[in-house]
Amino acid sequence: MERGTSQETDDDATKTQEVAEDLQSGEYFWKLREGTVYRCRLSSRYHRRRERFYDFADRITNAVVLIAGSAAFAAAANADFVKVAGLLAALAGATTLVFGFSEKARRHSGFASSYKLIESEILKVGDFDYTEEQVNSWRSRIAEIESGEPPALRALIVLCQNDIAIAEGEWGKFTQLPRHKEWFAHLVDFKVDEKSNEELQAESRSGSQPEPARA
Repeated sequence: MERGTSQETDDDATKTQEVAEDLQSGEYFWKLREGTVYRCRLSSRYHRRRERFYDFADRITNAVVLIAGSAAFAAAANADFVKVAGLLAALAGATTLVFGFSEKARRHSGFASSYKLIESEILKVGDFDYTEEQVNSWRSRIAEIESGEPPALRALIVLCQNDIAIAEGEWGKFTQLPRHKEWFAHLVDFKVDEKSNEELQAESRSGSQPEPARA
């Protein structure tokens, strides 16, 4: 225990020294700025994906209501068909009402727009003309937005990180997820312990065996 405590103390002292050196060189706030830009891009992508998912669900349920209603009207002479069509229309309408797909789509659209607005402000200031107060303000606004967000879906976050990695050509940061996690990322909050290409390559070079992924 004493040895572990001593090691942790040494690590903390090293981190503190690194932060102090970064502050002197200005690199500390540059890292904070870059991290803030990345958080904005990641969060806006996440909420755009959620917006599209709920918008699609809303369109599907509305289409079912319309088609089932029209079919029931066209086949009014067939009592059994009318009952089935009416049941489908009722179920689709109830699903839309209970889950509020359109409202959730609008909400995620608002979150995405808020993050893009902060990102645009950061880029407008430029790479070198920002101040400590501006960085702290951007981070504070992000924290305010996050306080009103619903719980995030971990597999979907990884998919959004992959989008950014592909867009920036950073293939080492790409993480391959199992198909079922990709397909149901909007529905299930999967535990994600798959490793990125960089981590897998590092393990390969060190000769260690990668741990099996768990759902």
